[in-house]
Amino acid sequence: MTMKNSVWIYTGILLAIVFWGMSFVWVDQMLGSGFPPFSLLAVRLAISAIVLSLLSLGFGKLQRPEWADLKWIILMALFEPFLYFIGETRGILLTTPTTASVIISTIPLFAMLLGFLVYKERMSKLNVFGAVVAVAGVLLSVLNEEMSIKVDALGVLMLFFAVLSTIGYSLVVKKLASKYNVFTIVVFQNILGTLLFFPFAFSEYEGLRQFAFSLETIYPVLLLALFPSTLSFIFYVNCIHHIGVVRANMFSTLMPVVTLLFASALGRELLTLRNGTGVFIVIAGLLLTQVKKTVNV
Repeated sequence: MTMKNSVWIYTGILLAIVFWGMSFVWVDQMLGSGFPPFSLLAVRLAISAIVLSLLSLGFGKLQRPEWADLKWIILMALFEPFLYFIGETRGILLTTPTTASVIISTIPLFAMLLGFLVYKERMSKLNVFGAVVAVAGVLLSVLNEEMSIKVDALGVLMLFFAVLSTIGYSLVVKKLASKYNVFTIVVFQNILGTLLFFPFAFSEYEGLRQFAFSLETIYPVLLLALFPSTLSFIFYVNCIHHIGVVRANMFSTLMPVVTLLFASALGRELLTLRNGTGVFIVIAGLLLTQVKKTVNV
């Protein structure tokens, strides 16, 4: 991998994490305004699927999947966006955007274990230490003055369900990315995700009909569709293809940092000295997870 390619790959995954970190706040805004949750998921995926399909066809990037790979494509879409978004959205409803992003950021710990078991991706002791430091920084960044996080137990379970769904998605994408480009993968996952969510969204018709539609109330949906549901997945799949499941997922430790800073800027969260210190610890830990060593564990 050349230096130029490395810069593009790492810049892409950082942008993906920024968009995903901001998405927790956008989802919270939409749910707080009364937009039905399944309708939100169906609409954002439908917009993303339409936009990306047109672009992929226009630039000749859309590939035709082989019949033998359809089962993997369906499994991928089942893991994410379908199961993941159910866990994430329900989790945000029962907790807070920052708490949700903190739990989602535990993905690297699960990815490290499963990446080792399934793909034999090995991590050095320094990488493992970096993961521990990053998670510690995440916790410090979201603790309140009483050094505790008040959360709903069901919300936590739903968020960990989302974490496991992401791990399953990552492992399937690792297999597909060796044959199909990122545009093809994201187009089909969002088309299938839209089809899976629409029956549930249809049951929310009455709530959707009563929603007060305006540019101010629906612009977060457009942001969710174009950035986290489209660009983030393109960057993420590309990163998995080049640096593997474990290292790609390590960047998710930055999500609660982004969410906290973004929510603070909007006046939805309080940024304290303790939180700010946690931000720097997360970044330091993340850098350690990316250091390549010859001695592995």
